[in-house]
Amino acid sequence: MRRYVNRWRLERGERVGDRWRPVEPITYFIGPSVPDEYREWFHEGVENWNTAFEAAGWEGAIQAEDLPEGADPNDIRYSVLRWNTSDNPGYGAIGPSKVDPRTGETLDADILFEANMFRGFRDSWRHLVNPIGAADAFEMALGVGAYEASASGRAALELPGFASTMASQAALANLVLAAGGEIDPGDPLPDEILEQYTKWVVMHEVGHTLGMQHNFRSSASTPIERMHDTGFTSENGVFSSVMEYPSINVAPPGEETGHYYTFDAGSYDKWYITYAYTADAEVAVATARQVADLRHMYGNESGGANALDPTINTYDLGGDPLVWGAERSAVAMELMEVIEDHVLADDAPYVNLSNAMGDLMNQYARALAPAVKYIGGQYMNRDHVGDGRLPFENVTRERQEEALELIVDRLFREDALAIDPSILQQMGPSGFSDWDTDRTFDGGRFDYPYHEEMLGLQSSVLGQLLAGARLSRLRDAEAKFGAGSVPTIPEVMSAVTGAIWNELSQAPRSITANRRDLQRVYLDRMTGILVSPPDGMPADARSVARWQLTELAEQIDAARDAGGGDAYTQAHLMEAAARIDKALDAGLEAEGNQE
Repeated sequence: MRRYVNRWRLERGERVGDRWRPVEPITYFIGPSVPDEYREWFHEGVENWNTAFEAAGWEGAIQAEDLPEGADPNDIRYSVLRWNTSDNPGYGAIGPSKVDPRTGETLDADILFEANMFRGFRDSWRHLVNPIGAADAFEMALGVGAYEASASGRAALELPGFASTMASQAALANLVLAAGGEIDPGDPLPDEILEQYTKWVVMHEVGHTLGMQHNFRSSASTPIERMHDTGFTSENGVFSSVMEYPSINVAPPGEETGHYYTFDAGSYDKWYITYAYTADAEVAVATARQVADLRHMYGNESGGANALDPTINTYDLGGDPLVWGAERSAVAMELMEVIEDHVLADDAPYVNLSNAMGDLMNQYARALAPAVKYIGGQYMNRDHVGDGRLPFENVTRERQEEALELIVDRLFREDALAIDPSILQQMGPSGFSDWDTDRTFDGGRFDYPYHEEMLGLQSSVLGQLLAGARLSRLRDAEAKFGAGSVPTIPEVMSAVTGAIWNELSQAPRSITANRRDLQRVYLDRMTGILVSPPDGMPADARSVARWQLTELAEQIDAARDAGGGDAYTQAHLMEAAARIDKALDAGLEAEGNQE
């Protein structure tokens, strides 16, 4: 089978030094609906692709012009960037194109940008974009149901909640700048950030129409220590491809930030355009063999429990996602402790605090998502024989243990996600019910559903951590890479059990409400593995689940015998013991039926 890239027709015309000027450049037209304040950034976003085309041997290969007066944007002769305004948009931006299926030649492109994607970003938590919960944010970052391809086969910035994702990134940047004294509470983001963001979005959508797919691994091309080195990022990008779904590159409060986004062609973009648009077949072949170069990191398989590579993620940054996640989640938690100082200016509505807290929780969740992929993870390579790397490389046991420790520390230890009561008391509802917003939170509550929000995130992470696909990979990796090369299923389950039921080691004592809720979710997951294991769950996981529950039952009995704790705790432990006994009995019956 032979596959062709999708690309515009470029034919050599005048020679300019060691480059060629095309007979007809690729031309995009900026529609009249694009606001004046964004128009120059749209032009630059299109023409910044010339950096990549110059690497491919072209001069002036791509240009942007204003749509001529009276021209119809639907005319196939014009590839138009348009600005839309919707009360409830179904996407942030989208870049479909028309391609000749016989040759791969691109004939036309029409790119749409939603106003809400920019308004919500600029105004951060004062936006009208639909909010999403922390559990949804985690699963989006992990790639659960990550994205749908457009009709042309090219995916677009159309993730459910994508505009909310960008707005929560902006909220994080706003709070970091306020905490560092660079802006006052209530100020909008500086134009510098909005400019870089706009150019990135424009380049991303134009990139789809140039024939490019998403690249969720491009952020791994940038070493952690170079993320704020503008000399490095000017040449290679904060992430090496504008086709990434990135996080905003913001340093902790008080530290100097470099570029916030990649807004010129990155090193991967130059590599891809050189391969796709060079007029020299030998150059194309030689270019393809550079796949192992770290500046050319590529991957678009980000999704769900089957996701294998911890460097292929949406909404992360840096060559070490684990280090980045530890730093970003720490920044988010530190900001939660002082959030009211930077959100509740005089006469501000209290809902600002609720929205800003939700944004920070989303960023916290997204920062920890890559850590889950390290457990049972492998690095995926697209090399051919002779390019330098094997198809899969094991994530070392040490890195997997670090990831598990981070997850336990930030999500399952007793004081994880603890918010000061004085902050919770100031988190108010919206004053209006319009524009697809409501005065209440999920479930119809006027007050912020703190326990439900925290538990939703913890439950989602626990479900992904104990997914059958992940546990199966741990078993397979022992055979594939050698015993001792990865944590075992017993080690993973023991670490989770010990963290979630830590109070039992210190009995007698009371167990708080949020911890009781988490322990019930744990029982749901573990008894499910034992009694009705889902498809793909390895048999060893069921055996280990029985072992863990048996030992847990003994610890619960010991805690009950020791007495102490409030009435909630006594009732909770009695119920937990009964549930475990029932599950163990049911598990034996299920095994007998299988025999």
